[in-house]
Amino acid sequence: MQAEAAERIITSMTSTNLVLFLAVVALTLFAIYRRSTAASTVAPREVAPPAFEPRLAAFLKAFHSATSETDADYAAALAALQQDPERMIAAIADGTRQCAPGDYALRRALLYAASSLGHPAALPLLADAASRRFKEIPSPDFHEQTLLTQEMMLRTTAVEGIEQLARAGHEGALDSLLTLSDSPVLSVRVLSFTALRAADSSGQIFSRAAARLKQEDRFLLHYRRVPIEEVPGINDPRVHLMNPEQNIARPPLLSADSPEGYRPAAAPASGAPKSARKG
Repeated sequence: MQAEAAERIITSMTSTNLVLFLAVVALTLFAIYRRSTAASTVAPREVAPPAFEPRLAAFLKAFHSATSETDADYAAALAALQQDPERMIAAIADGTRQCAPGDYALRRALLYAASSLGHPAALPLLADAASRRFKEIPSPDFHEQTLLTQEMMLRTTAVEGIEQLARAGHEGALDSLLTLSDSPVLSVRVLSFTALRAADSSGQIFSRAAARLKQEDRFLLHYRRVPIEEVPGINDPRVHLMNPEQNIARPPLLSADSPEGYRPAAAPASGAPKSARKG
């Protein structure tokens, strides 16, 4: 009888624990459901856009709507911006701090505004943007690579602005380019050497940057900016293709004096297949 009583007690305790466990699970699931329902019914919080200085706001609006730098509204907004460059640099710096990290279009536009002022007061802001570090070994994830590209564009935009100051004769800009020529970011190094070659009339700063290069980085000395007309071209790229891509109908060639200015294709290389030499 004692054994039967003990068995009944154990069975009773087990049933009680099971009931408590199921009650806890039910309450947990109900709490999760209520939370998800509440989250779906709450309106998203609106984030107020940055409040820019009126002239800066007008420039940003013209910058995004203009089709070229000769646009009348853009030219007028730029002229207004350049009337008080030091105050506008402070407004640009303040606007940059207000930007969300992922608002790359606006951040680039602000850097372009700072560059367009052509004033040495913009140098600290541009130099800071160009020298900022990010992940040295980015994730292979596509989203991460896209963000890395956007970050890279911010830095190259800043370097281009520093080059404009250097071309205008501001020595501090040359010093900044010298510092950036040693950047861990390859694109920044390439642009810095290209800018030094174009803006350093004496060649002294460029020589100092070149002297610091390691042997494996000497290729940076060969980058230069040239007019589009001087870029080598290929008249008929099909002669360099392998079969069967090469065996396609050849379009008629425009004459040398055509309005479009195209030149007739040069004779293909002697080793090209006969199908590419017809016509």
